Amino acid sequence: MLAATANVWQWVQNCWSDEKSEPAPIVPGTSVAPCRRRVTRGGSWRSRPKAMQLDAHNAFPPELRRDTIGFRLVRELR
Repeated sequence: MLAATANVWQWVQNCWSDEKSEPAPIVPGTSVAPCRRRVTRGGSWRSRPKAMQLDAHNAFPPELRRDTIGFRLVRELR
C-alpha cells in the first residue's frame, strides 16, 4: 500500500457508519445530511505509519478542531 503524502487527517463528505466501522457511501450531487461523526482519511504528522496509508480512515464529530485534522485545497493548473 502506498503512503499518503499529508500532514493532516483529511475531512471527507462521508458520514461514519457505526454498523460497519467504515464510511457510509456518498451519492455524488446529493445534499449532505447531518452526521454525528464524519470520516477523515490519510493520517497526520502525528500518526503512526499504519495510519498514513491511503485506505486509513477514522471518525470524528464534525465540530472537532485539532491541528491534525484539516482539508485539502485543489487548484487545477492549465
